[in-house]
Amino acid sequence: MLQSVVAANDSMKSNEEAQAAKKTRELPNLSECHSCHLRVDIANANAKSKLNVLYSEWRIVLLCKKCFSRVESSELCSYCFSTSLSQESFSCRQCNRRVHRHCDSEYQSVVLLSDSSSATEF
Repeated sequence: MLQSVVAANDSMKSNEEAQAAKKTRELPNLSECHSCHLRVDIANANAKSKLNVLYSEWRIVLLCKKCFSRVESSELCSYCFSTSLSQESFSCRQCNRRVHRHCDSEYQSVVLLSDSSSATEF
């Protein structure tokens, strides 16, 4: 009996920890580049070290100046931020950035939802 109470208590704690970790994981880190993880002191950031916002309809993406430039120049995939080789990626018709084919298939349902909502705007 005591073992089942302890096991239930441990299970409840692990569920609470998992929920807390999940909530934190879904929030964007506003003080680091989402590609190279360069940390920026927001309070003392000068123009050179500020993070740039990469336009996206379905997520918040903050990039340092170097990574932002690499994504805009199609050197990096705009989804996963790894090198985008031309044979395994394509150019998005909407934003002209490079996207890996496997990234597109992984995030396609999210993008389709954002495309359908923006298509209703005139």
